[in-house]
Amino acid sequence: MEGEYNAEVVMSPMGKKTVRWIKPEDLDERMSSSRNILAKDRFDQPVFLFENDFALRWFADKYPDVELEEKM
Repeated sequence: MEGEYNAEVVMSPMGKKTVRWIKPEDLDERMSSSRNILAKDRFDQPVFLFENDFALRWFADKYPDVELEEKM
């Protein structure tokens, strides 16, 4: 990256995360918080990376109508 874009890249491990897929039509970027990260998988599908099971349960309680999938 530095040679091509003159931008330094620093990578650091994120630790273990709980991953859940969300249907694109259910996605609202305001759902992202300090306890989860909104990302995309290799097929460009939206996923949430939750820091732990508590964060996953908190999300499910806050958004009961949103269906999260363990795998696509």
